[in-house]
Amino acid sequence: MNFRTFSFITFRRLTRELSRHCHRILIIASLTVFSLPNAMAGNGPELFSDLPNNANITAQQAQRNNRPEVIRSRHALVNIGNLHKKKVPPGQSAQPGSAGTAERNAFTLNLFPGVSYAVTSSHIELREAGKYTWFGSIDGLEHSQVILVINNGLLTGNVLVRPGEMYQIRPVSKSGVHGVYEIDVAALKQPE
Repeated sequence: MNFRTFSFITFRRLTRELSRHCHRILIIASLTVFSLPNAMAGNGPELFSDLPNNANITAQQAQRNNRPEVIRSRHALVNIGNLHKKKVPPGQSAQPGSAGTAERNAFTLNLFPGVSYAVTSSHIELREAGKYTWFGSIDGLEHSQVILVINNGLLTGNVLVRPGEMYQIRPVSKSGVHGVYEIDVAALKQPE
C-alpha cells in the first residue's frame, strides 16, 4: 500500500463519517425548526375553536380590508371558560396561588394553525359579574404579555409575543365570532 492509496482510503473513510454525522445534524436541526411552534404549544385546553363550515363571515372579511396593519386573520369561537378556574368577587384582583383567589391557570392560545403558545395567568381583575381582565404571559418567553378583556362573553385582547410580533383578538359579532389578527407592528408606528 503506497501513500496515495492510503490517503485515498483515509479520505473515503473520513468522508463517510462526516456524511453520517452531517445527516444526523440535519435531521436534528430540521426536527427542531419544524417543531418550534409545537414546542411552544401548551397542553391545556385551547382558547379558540373553529367556526362551523356554514358560518357567514363575509361582513367581517371586509373589516380586515380596512386595516392595512393586518398581516393575516382568522375567525373563531372563543372558549371563555378556559380563562379561569375559580370565581373572584367583583372589585377584587386575584393573584394566582394566594388563598381564596383564582388558581394559576394555563391554556393553549391557538392563534393560527401552527402558531400556538402555552400561556399562564399572573392575575385576574374582576370588575363585575361577566366583566374581567385576564393578565398573563407566554410560558418560556421573557417579556411576552397577554391581556384579555372579557365583557359578557365577548373578548378583546392583545398578545405581544416578542418585539415585532403581535396579535390582536376582537369580537366581530354578538354571536361569539371573534377575529384573530396578526399585526404588522411597523405599520402601527406613526410617521415622524
